[in-house]
Amino acid sequence: MRVVLVANLNLSGLQVRQAEPVLDSLVPPLGLLSLAAVIQASGHQAVIIDPNYEIDRGAISLGREFVAQTIDAVLAEKPDLVGFSTMCNSFHITLRAAEGVVPGSGESTRRAASLVRRPGNPGSVSVY
Repeated sequence: MRVVLVANLNLSGLQVRQAEPVLDSLVPPLGLLSLAAVIQASGHQAVIIDPNYEIDRGAISLGREFVAQTIDAVLAEKPDLVGFSTMCNSFHITLRAAEGVVPGSGESTRRAASLVRRPGNPGSVSVY
């Protein structure tokens, strides 16, 4: 299984109407790196997409195209399962990206949903 993990967006200025959002910091997504190690140790592939890094290197824009470009980056990895990390100041952006990944994902989405629904399955996914 190919799992794509998307790091949370670290932005400042989202609560101030006149301020342009800017990147807070470039820090490695340690939680996702740990999760990726467990996924790989289980025999699966793990890919991490860090929007902060992608913005910093110019691969993704922080403008109106951000969500579409993030969705494109996720789908380009041809995932079987996608996980998003988020924080309170950017959860609404994460939700928009997640909504763009789920429709049309076809068999992989149905397979992931069946894992979520099967209690007691050692490969099941918990949703909080």
